[in-house]
Amino acid sequence: MNSFIIREKLVEAIRLDPVGPSENLGNPAEVLPQAPSRWYLTGFLVPLGAEPSQRADEASTHDLDPALEGGGVDDGVRPEPAAARQRYLPSSIDVSLLVPPSAGHLKVTVSWGDNHLSCCTI
Repeated sequence: MNSFIIREKLVEAIRLDPVGPSENLGNPAEVLPQAPSRWYLTGFLVPLGAEPSQRADEASTHDLDPALEGGGVDDGVRPEPAAARQRYLPSSIDVSLLVPPSAGHLKVTVSWGDNHLSCCTI
């Protein structure tokens, strides 16, 4: 393999890791052993008005790792497990930008599916 092919494969891997396969990249028919949110890096937002069953991650109601909670008095005694906690999925996002002082106008466009929302500020 030459360096051009290696670089091309690296770019493909970098594009594939955050969101998963598409028509032109990876295997679009792949079957994951876990939910895509646990496999790929890109996140998602849940609408505020969603049903309670859609706002929580049911798979995350497991006990916390006792090693993260601190050890017991005796190393031979396993500490009691922590209470199960339900993890709520995100419904908002925050973005921070660093722009030069000379920037007098900033245009932000948010896209999802076929929808677009543009907002301008000074």
